Order: sequence, then structure tokens, then C-alpha cells
Amino acid sequence: MVSIAIWDFGKGAPKGTREESKQINAYLDEVRLALGNCYKELLLKGKLVTAKAVKNLYLGETDETFSSDYITEAKQFRPSSHTLFNLKQKLKKIRLGGQLQFFT
Repeated sequence: MVSIAIWDFGKGAPKGTREESKQINAYLDEVRLALGNCYKELLLKGKLVTAKAVKNLYLGETDETFSSDYITEAKQFRPSSHTLFNLKQKLKKIRLGGQLQFFT
């Protein structure tokens, strides 16, 4: 456990040159690097990058296997005609505007 007295809240790491601070900072740097690598790996594989996906990859958990119930439910999903209409209208706005716009 790190003492609150040596914690730098802005940096998100312990401050100082004591051995304990150095070890913790080295560990935090390793974790940040590993998380960054997980992020890059998801991008390179063309997968949806979310915090949960990065966390799962870092922890070695895969969410690539879905239960048959999930697959059945996903196949049965059909957006309403109102939803499709709104989506088409927003896509038209994006095309006509010539600039990237965010959905609201």
C-alpha cells in the first residue's frame, strides 16, 4: 500500500526517489506499456476498441466466444423502421455537409 503522503495525484504515481516509489513507478510504466500494446493489437486486428476490450486482452480473457443464446438473440435483432429512417437522415446530413459530424 502506498502512503497518500507520497502520492502525486496529477501524475498518478508516487513521487520521490525512495526505492518503494521507484518500484511502483516501474510497475505502473510496465502496465501502461502493456495496455498500450493491447490497444494497438485490437486496432491492428480491426476489432472494436473499448476499455473493456483492452482490459480483457490485458487480463488474457477473450470475449470472442459467444453463447448460442447470444448468437440467436443477435440474429433476431431488427431495428425499427423509425430507427432506420433517423439513421438514413443523419447519413444524408453527413454526406451533404462534406464534413464529419457527430451523431446527437
